[in-house]
Amino acid sequence: MKNFFTVISSLIIAFAALTGASCGKPDPFINSVTELRQNVYEGVSDNYKLKAAYGYEDNEKNERVYRLTFLLCDKTSSAGTYTLTFNSGELSFTEDFKYSPVTGTLKTSVAIENFTDNEFNVTVSTGGAAETVTLKSLVTGGAMDYKTALTYLKKSQPELIALYNDENGDFSGKVTARILVKNEKPYWYVGLKNESGALKALLVDGLTGEVLAVREVF
Repeated sequence: MKNFFTVISSLIIAFAALTGASCGKPDPFINSVTELRQNVYEGVSDNYKLKAAYGYEDNEKNERVYRLTFLLCDKTSSAGTYTLTFNSGELSFTEDFKYSPVTGTLKTSVAIENFTDNEFNVTVSTGGAAETVTLKSLVTGGAMDYKTALTYLKKSQPELIALYNDENGDFSGKVTARILVKNEKPYWYVGLKNESGALKALLVDGLTGEVLAVREVF
């Protein structure tokens, strides 16, 4: 009987060690992403060219707000009001495009969580005429997600990351992660910002995790 309880105790200890290793505390570096763009889309119809991006940005209450943002290219507000209609599951959205001085395009967005579609339809309407645009993701199936990209970055740039650590050795900066696609190849732009606002910009290969460039942004 004693041997039986010894075996059971050993199994419990082993299980506790296993679960403890797999359920360790979250990585402060990865959890410091305050702005994320995890997917990008493009679509063209007879009269419209649309781009879209999905991700989140922390608001003033440090709450993550997920948005699907649309850019209507090659159009101006002087031609009239353009309206976007978009359905996702049981949700329906209708938003007017507004001019963005930052992008120089007409822009609108909808707040939506857990959006995972790689292809979807929207309707753009103006002056009583409506047209469907199919948007498709530009991100290939082999692209790594932002957590994997940041893990590679952390391993390859330990001295750089350490500059943003607090006295306990935990990362205390803010991270921006945006996926980019050029010539069908994915990249991750990563911005590291400290309390003074100084920004370090890095470019990570979205397939291999290799850090391709590091630049100081003033």
